[in-house]
Amino acid sequence: MKNEKLPKITRQLLIFFLLYSQGDYVYTPKDLMREAKTGSIRTLERDICDIRESGLLNAVYDYQKVSYALKARKEKDTAVSDKKISKSRQNHLIRLKRIGTLLSAMPETVDKFEYDMYLEALKDYTELLEQIKKNPSLKRDPDISEELDERQNYYLAATGYIEKRDLKAEYYEILSSLYGEKISETPANERTRQRDFAEINNIPWILLYYDKKIRKYIYCCTYSLE
Repeated sequence: MKNEKLPKITRQLLIFFLLYSQGDYVYTPKDLMREAKTGSIRTLERDICDIRESGLLNAVYDYQKVSYALKARKEKDTAVSDKKISKSRQNHLIRLKRIGTLLSAMPETVDKFEYDMYLEALKDYTELLEQIKKNPSLKRDPDISEELDERQNYYLAATGYIEKRDLKAEYYEILSSLYGEKISETPANERTRQRDFAEINNIPWILLYYDKKIRKYIYCCTYSLE
């Protein structure tokens, strides 16, 4: 997906994530256009307008600093409940707010550094297992057997870096807190939850998937400013 044009919802979620988590780093329009893979300033402005009107955050362009500043959100900025907008746009803004809220409210299960260590340990362990599978006589070699035990122990230790959490339950808890009694705006079924998780996993530098090997959810941001 590196060189592909991003779908609208994915692009807007990425821009929201970058603005929300920017900290001391300030993104210029050129920065956001590069990361979101769009060459149009008008597209960027429309994306930020959608983010603002969804109620996620209020990003205002600062002409002096040539960047976007986050301001307090005003009720009039939110268009989700505006009856004058089309149903398709209203549905888009509701979906954008729902998934964006998950991005900002759901803590990661592992950080980038520890996730990389987990992948490296898994790679080393499985590579040796494959070699032994192709040549079973290797297992009779004391050095190979010892090496296998060491790699297995390192891999098992690395799985401990990943926090075991029920992200399914957290998903519904977050949305219940977000929508309160507005049941009509909450996901109607588990399929919606699966689609929302898949959409988060589609965002560049964001990982969200269930690792069947270790029976844990991987939720991690691999983005780096370096």
